[in-house]
Amino acid sequence: MTYCVAIRGDTFTPGTHDVLSEDDEYLLGLRGAWSENIRAALEGLPEQPLAALETARVARIA
Repeated sequence: MTYCVAIRGDTFTPGTHDVLSEDDEYLLGLRGAWSENIRAALEGLPEQPLAALETARVARIA
């Protein structure tokens, strides 16, 4: 069982909620699209030059 909560735009107030089964057509499509688009976004990132990796430092944020 999967819960789906819709949040209204410009608020943090829940709008509606639904219970979806693991084999729900909408949920399966949403998962597939999410996975495909995340993969495409990561593959589309430019490669970092090797020299930049060798001299990279991690800055500490206070």
